[in-house]
Amino acid sequence: MNILFLTALKAEAQSIISHYNLVKNNTSHIYSNGNVFLFIIGVGNKKVLKRLKSFVLNYNQWESTTIINIGIAGGNQLDVKLGEIYRVSSIVDQHSGRMYFPDILLKSIIDESDLTTVLKPINNKPVTQRGLVDMEASTIFQFMSKYVPPHRLNFLKIVSDYMDTSVINNLKINRLIKIQMNKVLLFIDEINNLELLDRNVLDQEEKQIIQKIIRNLKLTETQQYQLLELSENRKKLKNNLDVLEVFFSQKTNNKKERNELFNAIREQISS
Repeated sequence: MNILFLTALKAEAQSIISHYNLVKNNTSHIYSNGNVFLFIIGVGNKKVLKRLKSFVLNYNQWESTTIINIGIAGGNQLDVKLGEIYRVSSIVDQHSGRMYFPDILLKSIIDESDLTTVLKPINNKPVTQRGLVDMEASTIFQFMSKYVPPHRLNFLKIVSDYMDTSVINNLKINRLIKIQMNKVLLFIDEINNLELLDRNVLDQEEKQIIQKIIRNLKLTETQQYQLLELSENRKKLKNNLDVLEVFFSQKTNNKKERNELFNAIREQISS
């Protein structure tokens, strides 16, 4: 199994680069050594998306790859501890309101926490913002789930502050990651399971149902992706896709009808 680390900052990557003796390809900007890869994606959704699009042009081993996004995060002191590492169990994109669920099949020694991805750093210690906060996880999940299934998307966050500071120096970031490297390595041992490579959230019958809806409604590529993601989330939450039954025989004659029906599906499956 290939391990692909994604970090926002070079300081977050340094301990991993050193431990695995990773070497940078100056053309693709991908660090690698054997079956371990690392790519630095930057901060903020626009930069992250741009760099991920660049990355996928230079990497194609998706069937055997597990992704680990590791980095620092702010947190609410009622939920998390400074310096501690957490595995993210759900992600909320604050801007769009969309939710994403890494499919945690194997339990870990690392405690779990919810996470919110924001557009701008939070440094006023808000009382209402719970769990963890970062600036890249939702973009990573949304884009990379086109290439690997949710059970091979992992998010590890180390609490650097209680959302009460705007500047954290690289030395502190590197130290926070280094202190938690033993837990990171144990986590990799836990998920380094070949059985996870072929595990899918949806069974074959459910995939056929979704493909039928896609054909009947002539969904766009973006709508197809959204339907698949919503269906996987629904399956995890409710363990079935019964809400789609009413749409099995629906067909459309134009874009307006298609979009109206698709919006109806989105509302139904998200309820």
